[in-house]
Amino acid sequence: MLFLIRHAEPYDSLKDVALKILQNKVATVPIIHSPSHGESFPHLLYLASLSEIMKCICRHFRHSSVSLPILQQAICTIPLGTWIQRTGESNGRHLAMLRPNESLSSCLALLVQAQVSSIPIIDDHDCLLDAYSRSDITSLAKDNAYARIHLDDMRIYQILFLFALSSKFCFHSILFIDTSMGYDIIKFCYAPNNPTL
Repeated sequence: MLFLIRHAEPYDSLKDVALKILQNKVATVPIIHSPSHGESFPHLLYLASLSEIMKCICRHFRHSSVSLPILQQAICTIPLGTWIQRTGESNGRHLAMLRPNESLSSCLALLVQAQVSSIPIIDDHDCLLDAYSRSDITSLAKDNAYARIHLDDMRIYQILFLFALSSKFCFHSILFIDTSMGYDIIKFCYAPNNPTL
C-alpha cells in the first residue's frame, strides 16, 4: 500500500526513524502498521519524535553509559544546536532571538524559518526575558484565539502577558515597556467581549 505521508514501520530501527525526522524536517513521524490481508486500513501505532527517541536511548543506557560515551560528555563539548561556548563567540549558526516589542507574525515566521521549537525573547542588553515556543502557538489555538488576534498588531510581550494571566502557575517574566502601556494591556485583557482578542 502506498502512503503519501512520511512514516515509519514498527520494525524500522531507531536510527532510521530519527533520520526520517531529521531529513524531512518534521517534529514527529507516524509509526504505521501496514494492513494485512482482510484489513483495509493501516493502523497508527505511535507518533515518534526525537525527544522520545532520546528518552529511549537514555533509559536503555542508564546503567551502562560507558557503552555510549557521548552521554557522558559535557554539553559544551558538543556543537549542539545554536550553542555558544563563551559570550560573544559564534559557532557559525545564528541564534534566533527577538525583542519583546516585535510582532507575533515575525515571531511565527522566525520559528518556521529557523526551524527551532522556541525563540528567546531578549532585552536591549541581550538579557533573556522569556521564550516563545511552539507550545505557545498551541495555547493560542484554544478557543479559536487566532481568529480574534491580528498577528501584525499583536506584540510578543502582549502574548506572553496573556499567557501569564491565563496560567495557573506563572513562570513568565512579565515585561512592561512603560506603566501606561502595562495598564493598557491589563485593560485589554480584562475587557469583556473584546472582539480583537
